[in-house]
Amino acid sequence: MGEADENDVLLWPDSWIDPELRASAILSYGSNILNDRFSFCASVHTDHDVPAIFRTYTQAGHKPSPAVDDIVTFHERTLANEKIGTIEDHLGGNPV
Repeated sequence: MGEADENDVLLWPDSWIDPELRASAILSYGSNILNDRFSFCASVHTDHDVPAIFRTYTQAGHKPSPAVDDIVTFHERTLANEKIGTIEDHLGGNPV
């Protein structure tokens, strides 16, 4: 995720058909995508042993370009049966 990404679907009411669902999502996951929801998602993955790596890329916005090499590396190495812990330290961005 880009540190400067302000493109948050929860903040745009026209992205939600039902305002009550939008309000429920904000109450459940938090209103701030980077400080609340991103770290919440990371904790859910950890709690359920889902192999994932969550990173924040400084000086990056909504476009995924700063993370593309890391995404490719992650998938190549997980497909080669490497454990997440051995991959995580070699990827860019800041851990969540």
